[in-house]
Amino acid sequence: MIGVRMPGFVSAALVAVAGLGGVGACGGNDDSAPERRIEVCIAADGQRRDGDRTEVEFRQDSAVLAHGAIVVGGSFAAPVPADAAVGIFVDGKSYGDSPAGSGDTSFGCPVA
Repeated sequence: MIGVRMPGFVSAALVAVAGLGGVGACGGNDDSAPERRIEVCIAADGQRRDGDRTEVEFRQDSAVLAHGAIVVGGSFAAPVPADAAVGIFVDGKSYGDSPAGSGDTSFGCPVA
């Protein structure tokens, strides 16, 4: 499930992530693969103004794990595999990295 918190129109899509098949006698997909949540908040700055639309992607190598279109001043969050090193991209440019196993993470978000 994707969490998006912001005023105004939001469009977000989660790109399906290939599941890891079980090797045991039961076979099938393992729906209990550990996940963690990454959240990115995009604040206004010299390049972006409040209300501007921006694109956010979470990538593992070249695979897109999650993608969202939000407005500046908002946030985008999505689950990713816990064992995946994830690159965070905003408008196609690197915004940060989250190492595998680092737990739930936020980038650019105010501390609650």
